[in-house]
Amino acid sequence: MLLGPQKVALVNSGSNPEAAEIIRALQEHNRSLEDVRAIFTTSPHREINAGAPIFQKAITYTGLEDHRTMMSDKHPKALLPKLKARLSPRPASLKSINNVYPGDHLQTQGFSIDVVGMPGVSRDSMMYIYEGILFSGESLLIQDGQLSLAPRYQVASQAQNIKSLSRLNYLQFNTIADAYGQVADMGPKDVSAFLESLR
Repeated sequence: MLLGPQKVALVNSGSNPEAAEIIRALQEHNRSLEDVRAIFTTSPHREINAGAPIFQKAITYTGLEDHRTMMSDKHPKALLPKLKARLSPRPASLKSINNVYPGDHLQTQGFSIDVVGMPGVSRDSMMYIYEGILFSGESLLIQDGQLSLAPRYQVASQAQNIKSLSRLNYLQFNTIADAYGQVADMGPKDVSAFLESLR
């Protein structure tokens, strides 16, 4: 959760369709649902973005190729998410959705955030950099204080993932926060060392 002077932005919206944890966190900071004005999605997977429709005043930002999946009118490409989407009830729709593109520098709702394209866990998955924090989504996870690749939802080969992730070597950040709330003090050198270990 990114707290501005009056407005709030989220990077992903959690696995709970009612966004109960996020609502509790908002209340702890004396904020309400109406204060959430932007949701930056790293991928359209419901495991990390089921709560987005609750925030009716928010603009949801997603990659172009993931737009229809976020709107719930197209199933994901990967087998397990596709089966789950087909067997689950149709989720509530989003009120407002905008596309983001790799390299975008967004100035929205009082937040300044950089968009990093990272296809691999979805057709058009993204990462975001805000005030030195890399929000890596599912593309780069932290497990027991170490970096790791997502074990599922890969729509790219390991070589393609490594190529995508190697872009991070040229960016500036000192903290990584993944889609599941894990945070570590790591920067581009740590990512580079991790990628070398995979080769």
